[in-house]
Amino acid sequence: MFDWSDYLKLAEKLKTQSILREACLRSSVSRAYYAIYHIALDYAVSGKITPKFKPKKGGSEHRRLAKYYRKSGTCVNNRDVVQVGLSLGRIFNKRIECDYENIIRGNVSDLVELSFLEIEKILQFMSP
Repeated sequence: MFDWSDYLKLAEKLKTQSILREACLRSSVSRAYYAIYHIALDYAVSGKITPKFKPKKGGSEHRRLAKYYRKSGTCVNNRDVVQVGLSLGRIFNKRIECDYENIIRGNVSDLVELSFLEIEKILQFMSP
């Protein structure tokens, strides 16, 4: 079974590379997003939040998972769960920008650091 946190380790290494700097920074955001997406998905499917998330096939799953956290957190009045959904949405948007846009608004290094700050918030929530 693949350990999705390995993508996070790869993302950490990519953000320190000096060759092909912008490509590595963009790839770092992308790998970090997929790591946290799957970690958050596994957490949601595990039933640690009710109701348990039921994945579907299709491209809208990423937005659906973020919405699930926001909605579940609102239903149980848990701001931390809502924050996970908000953070997932922001990182998803950064990943889209890094993967598809020719020009990044602002500084790419700042975008990477902001993504990792969001990821850290999510990991803190999910830590036992």
